[in-house]
Amino acid sequence: MSDTPEELSILEIQGALGAEAAKFVDSALGQTLMDDLDGLAKEALNELKSADAKDTELIQELQHKVWRAEYMMKWFIGVIQEGRNADEMMRQQVDESENTEE
Repeated sequence: MSDTPEELSILEIQGALGAEAAKFVDSALGQTLMDDLDGLAKEALNELKSADAKDTELIQELQHKVWRAEYMMKWFIGVIQEGRNADEMMRQQVDESENTEE
């Protein structure tokens, strides 16, 4: 099954974006960001453990802090994984096209 040029282009873009995201996350700045996000989530979870059950405003604020931090970390991981998946799909397409040409 051959993909259209548009589909291949999307795979190439996803692969490139994933590679760039991986480079960023592996960089010093990326590691600092990921560590800070992880620290923010852990800090909010610890505060949540001792929050007054009646203080719903504080509980919601802390839940949102955890959610935002985890969302950002998962977003980077997702972009990287989508890029790897796109690269693998392109490799499979090349392999399939080489096998049909033989």
